[in-house]
Amino acid sequence: MAALARDAAAFKSALHRQDYSSWHAQPEPAPPAPAAPPPVESSEPPHKKKKRPKSNVVYSQPADTGTGTNVNTQLVYLVNHLKSNGNPMRLQDLAIITNIPVDTHPALLEKFRAHDRVVHDPRTDLYSYRVRMLGFLALTDPYPEPPA
Repeated sequence: MAALARDAAAFKSALHRQDYSSWHAQPEPAPPAPAAPPPVESSEPPHKKKKRPKSNVVYSQPADTGTGTNVNTQLVYLVNHLKSNGNPMRLQDLAIITNIPVDTHPALLEKFRAHDRVVHDPRTDLYSYRVRMLGFLALTDPYPEPPA
């Protein structure tokens, strides 16, 4: 116990010897200011806090942050990217842009090639989106013959 009391006394004496005039020390208390005149009441309203603008972000809904881990989810992302791009793309470029391993995942590649909206050109090895042609007969022949 004597050693503990001796250490505590040495610590307290070291605190009293410290030089607090360095840049990181606490500043000395400011001298008391002269008495200020009483505040004058003005007709201005007191300062109110500024209101924050309302944001349109809904925090309860998860953000679309990735491409998912399910093969079918990744397939939807790939086909949607082909659709939005509009130009034929190589498989490697599609994998890099969408961050989906379509070129190394055999099951995903098989489903991608078998998709009814994906057209593969084996000569150029490019993939494109097949646009649905609605009303094609109505544009070519306004009065089609009824089937016999």
